[in-house]
Amino acid sequence: MLRRALDLRAALKLGVRVSLDEIRADEFYAMLILEEEMDRLTREKVPNTANGC
Repeated sequence: MLRRALDLRAALKLGVRVSLDEIRADEFYAMLILEEEMDRLTREKVPNTANGC
């Protein structure tokens, strides 16, 4: 399931169109978790300049 979620994420970034009917619910939730984790990782890598650091 995780491999398919990663493959679907990559395909979507490449512009492949996939309908929600083609994605199982567990794959969709795995994709949501992946996106949240990628966003969190990106935020952690970017220095927080708002606090003067």
